[in-house]
Amino acid sequence: MKFKVTVIVLAVVAALVSCQDEDVAPTVPPSAAISLVNVSARSFNFFMNGTRLNNTSTIYPDGISGYLEVYSGRQNYQFKNDGSAEVGLALPLSLDSAKSYTLFAAALDTANIILVNDDLTVDTGNVAMIRFVNASPKVNPVALSLNDTTKVNAAAYRSVSDLIRITPGIKKLSVTGGGKTVSDSVTFTRGNAYTIYTKGDPAITGDGGFSADIIQN
Repeated sequence: MKFKVTVIVLAVVAALVSCQDEDVAPTVPPSAAISLVNVSARSFNFFMNGTRLNNTSTIYPDGISGYLEVYSGRQNYQFKNDGSAEVGLALPLSLDSAKSYTLFAAALDTANIILVNDDLTVDTGNVAMIRFVNASPKVNPVALSLNDTTKVNAAAYRSVSDLIRITPGIKKLSVTGGGKTVSDSVTFTRGNAYTIYTKGDPAITGDGGFSADIIQN
C-alpha cells in the first residue's frame, strides 16, 4: 500500500476584530490547537461549547481537520454525526495554553478516543523523529518496523509510543497486526517529527480495512 504523509496546518477559528487606535484592545482568551483524525467509519462534525469548529468541510472517514484554534482550559466538546443535530458524544477536555494536540476518533464513544500531545521536541541534529499510535480497535497488539528492524513492538490499542530518533532518508516502513502487514517506502526528513498511526479492521478488504498513515507534525 502507499502511505500518505499529511502535513497539519493551523486553521484559525476566530474572527478579526477591528478597532480605533484609542480603543482598548479586547481581552483575548488563551488558546490551544487541536486536530481531528477520523479513523472511524462515520462522517462527523466537531463542536466546542456548541459552536462548530470544522467549518470548511465535514470530517469524513480517513479525514484530518488540520489544527483548529480553541480556548485552552476545560471546555465542552461535542461530536455530531454528519446530517444529525443530535450530539453523538459529549467530551470535556482540558487543553493547556499555547499547546497543540491531535485527537484520533475510532468511534464516537470515550473508549475509542485518543488524545495525543503534539508539543514535540524535535532534535535539530542529523535525525528525524517518529512516534506510533495504535488507533485500530480491532488490532491489538501491533508492531512497527523500519528497514525490517522493529522500532515499536506489542503496541496495545490506544497506546502512544515515545519519540524515536531515526536516520533521515528513504525507509521501508512496515506495520504488522491482526495477521496482516502493510508496508511502503517513506521519506523521512531531517529535523521533522512524524506520527505514524494505524486504522481500520483486518477483517475488511478495501475501504475500512487495516492500514496505516503518517502525519508530519
